[in-house]
Amino acid sequence: MSEAIYYAGAYLRLSREDAVKDGRSKAESNSIGSQRELIADYLVDKPEIRLVEVYVDDGFSGSNFERPEFKRMMEDVHLGKINLIIVKDLSRFGRDYIEAGRWIQRILPAFSVRFIAISDRYDSLTANKAESAFLLPIKNFINDSYCRDISQKVRSQQEIKRKQGEFTGSFAAYGYVKNPKNKNQLLIDAYPAQIVKQIFSWKLEGWSEKNIADKLNDKGVLSPLEYKKLCGLKYYSGFEKCTSARWSRETVKRILENQLYIGTLAQGKREKINYKINKRVYRPKSQWIIVENTHEAVINREDFYLVQKILQWDTRVTGHENVADIFSGLLRCGDCEQNMVRKTVSYQEKKNKYYICATYNKNTKQCSRHSIEAVVLEETVRQLLRWQFAVFFGSERLLGWRNDLNPKSPCSEAERQHQQTIVRECRRISRLMEAVEEKGRNKEISKEEQDTLYQIYKNQYEELKEVLRKQKADQEEWKKQSQEEEVNYFEKLNRSLVLRVIDQIQIIDAKTIQVVLCCQSSLITT
Repeated sequence: MSEAIYYAGAYLRLSREDAVKDGRSKAESNSIGSQRELIADYLVDKPEIRLVEVYVDDGFSGSNFERPEFKRMMEDVHLGKINLIIVKDLSRFGRDYIEAGRWIQRILPAFSVRFIAISDRYDSLTANKAESAFLLPIKNFINDSYCRDISQKVRSQQEIKRKQGEFTGSFAAYGYVKNPKNKNQLLIDAYPAQIVKQIFSWKLEGWSEKNIADKLNDKGVLSPLEYKKLCGLKYYSGFEKCTSARWSRETVKRILENQLYIGTLAQGKREKINYKINKRVYRPKSQWIIVENTHEAVINREDFYLVQKILQWDTRVTGHENVADIFSGLLRCGDCEQNMVRKTVSYQEKKNKYYICATYNKNTKQCSRHSIEAVVLEETVRQLLRWQFAVFFGSERLLGWRNDLNPKSPCSEAERQHQQTIVRECRRISRLMEAVEEKGRNKEISKEEQDTLYQIYKNQYEELKEVLRKQKADQEEWKKQSQEEEVNYFEKLNRSLVLRVIDQIQIIDAKTIQVVLCCQSSLITT
């Protein structure tokens, strides 16, 4: 009677923990190449076993069986392509002793699949009852304990690093890069850091998160995800919704709320349920590990906390305006202390804007009107601030404030670097277009494929060229306007200045307002 023929699938696995455990020797002994050679050597004198397929899960933990190649192997078992699974040892198959035992002792026998673990000298075809019922569970239990021990050590090591202010994430946030000499330290990435500064500047000017996202998309600025891909990082985000990620309201808001940009690391926000389940849950903020001054800040603390304050306000952009009202979130009724709302009245083709009490606007019986014209309020506040700063700070400090608060001046470097990035991308796409033409001439691709690919790259190239043209036009316009601007900074108020120096404005009546500065001093003007 002829000997039975087995169609084998060799399963190889190496987790990150196995690769670094106990130094180099452990990595070499468990490497994918080592496992492949051991299985090949084992099969040399076994003609009855024919190797059909090799399944490799490189970088996957053995604590669970949610592995792509393992799943593919079991699909082949179901289809009858293989009836033998061979591994280096039991730990390569899995480290969860309960699940590993269920697979080896129940599921595989149900499909009439033979199982061999070479180094553990286990073969389900020849194993006696003692080996299957006693030795096998013990070895699986040891492997499970090893996995649990590694998980606990990694967690402890990560927590120590976080408490010491070391960065433990896989990827640096937008605006930073990992230090090539120390992966636990963050360094500023100049170009995206300038974009972050611009985002905060726009928010202080009164822009909504959606308008900021639209502006960045119009300017052709790569989103954080696309920028990481451009830098060659294999980054995947749970927020990605399409093949080419664009700026969105949520992306902008995450940047505005991230205290990483003031030099503070907040880590340990999520944790795995346990070492067997690859699922993370959010921890309460009280359990986060927060360490200040761990790296260079992109945004100063004053601006960051001012933006956090703005985000709490209901500063909606109304009508066809792109930014919030200059006093939005600052005006209070002098009696009921509720917000003031802006109203627009049209009379004889002229529009007059004024502020009234929100309580009165809803119910005229609960409070009085407390009305004041917008132009009157703005002029009064302008004159008051002009006098206050001239008295207490002097002309040199005023000039410094003008330079610091000018939303355009700090962005020139960002624009220049952004243009260079787009130029490099244009050159890359141009090379791709040339490569497609060459492949077409050499008959490596069909004429249809050549035309399709060339048109895709051509469209991308033309879009980037249009972005460059708009940027240059914007720069010329800005230069022209800058030459026409007057030196006096207080000729016209802007929201950025108002937010920085004013904490609250109370409208007592049409002729009396109370301005509370951020330094807690009060000014009364009538």
